[in-house]
Amino acid sequence: MQFLISLPIVGATAYTAYTDLKRREIDHWPVLAISLYGIAYRLLTSGIIEALVSAAVTFTILYAVYVVSKGRLGGGDVKLLTALSIFFGWHSPLLVFVSCIIAIVYILVQGVATHQNPFKIQSPFAPSIFLATVLLSVVVAVQG
Repeated sequence: MQFLISLPIVGATAYTAYTDLKRREIDHWPVLAISLYGIAYRLLTSGIIEALVSAAVTFTILYAVYVVSKGRLGGGDVKLLTALSIFFGWHSPLLVFVSCIIAIVYILVQGVATHQNPFKIQSPFAPSIFLATVLLSVVVAVQG
């Protein structure tokens, strides 16, 4: 049942992955939809305070990374992960960590396959966030 509750989040995140791959841009509406869905879900499950604190912490840390990285982590990625943290609550650090691991593995594989320096490869981050969202949704569903 829990995985079915996550399906709208997975679908909206899939859309952001698609647009990030195609246009290197994340639209505002799926991020807003994820935020509103997360708020509604947390109001119904009485975890709204946890969700808002998680979102604030996630945003603060990722915004600092955005500033330090001079935009290599995009603003859309920060917005998307912040919105997802409303839904996932305290599982958000795991979501960010798994997203980063997936992105690193992808870049390393791409570097080996194309004989490029992995440190010079730029890749959209939303597809990694999407895969991490699917994995975390399954993990939470199994736990829950």
